[in-house]
Amino acid sequence: MSFSMSRRRFAGSVGAALGAALLPSPFGASRASAAPARGEMSDRILLDANENPYGPSASALDALGRAGRAAGRYPGALEDELRAKIAAHHGVSEDRIVLGCGSSDVLRMAGTSFLSPGRSLVAAEPTFEAVLSYATVLIDEAYHHFVENPAYRTAIAMIDRHPNVVVARTFSKIYGMAGLRVGYGVAAAANAATLKGQASWDNVNLAGLSIAIASLNDPELVPKNRRLLNDTRRWLCAQLDRDGRRYIPSETNFVMIHVGGDVAPLIRAFRDQRIQVGRKFPSLSDWLRVSIGTREETASFLTALQKIVPKRAAA
Repeated sequence: MSFSMSRRRFAGSVGAALGAALLPSPFGASRASAAPARGEMSDRILLDANENPYGPSASALDALGRAGRAAGRYPGALEDELRAKIAAHHGVSEDRIVLGCGSSDVLRMAGTSFLSPGRSLVAAEPTFEAVLSYATVLIDEAYHHFVENPAYRTAIAMIDRHPNVVVARTFSKIYGMAGLRVGYGVAAAANAATLKGQASWDNVNLAGLSIAIASLNDPELVPKNRRLLNDTRRWLCAQLDRDGRRYIPSETNFVMIHVGGDVAPLIRAFRDQRIQVGRKFPSLSDWLRVSIGTREETASFLTALQKIVPKRAAA
């Protein structure tokens, strides 16, 4: 069984979040052929991958410049420093932290650690429900920092009571580091050791480690980016309400918008307008996913949406 995956392939679809990545699926294979290569998109508005358009903070970019002077060395010491920073950030011991080349790497480690031909994979629809004592429960908290609902709690707090829980986090979203591929897992010490057994050597590069450490040291970064992106998401949703369009309430940096029919031709129509939007989800084939960009980028998307999907068609 192959476990090569990204978060997008691991998700597969909203309705089968785990199975599409770990089992052979046409959905993951089709993505590359459905969209231009990202390197060809310098003149496009990119609202397809739930990235942070603001990128790393100024202090993180300074750290990147300094990291270049040590590029001839392996990054072992910085791995230890980042692991210690993350452990202190969450109030856990360092042996419970697993670093990854993006949180998708942590998902891969979990797949190879806890699955085998004789074991079952179960995914609830549209998301997980209960913590089962007899199963390893993997919870992806990539969008944790965007949540403002006071009732929300991170699942990291569950691990002491439920040591079978593994939580994956990423620096790609709120920290603006998608291109540097830094993520981590938090788990009980025994599960963390199992995950580390599936990690490649030095699986996070020196540049990514340096920027991640600087980002954790910047107390303004998370609240600033949360405010910028959440305010733009609220603005977009207010415009959708004004137009009478249906959407799924979101506390992430993307919104799912009902378009009244198959989304595939609409994705192509947006591409013709130089706007890249999210892929088709098999279980939500008439919903369009759009990432939250800058206010200007999001306004350009809205203008295109009103042209491509008139209000009566989206009803």
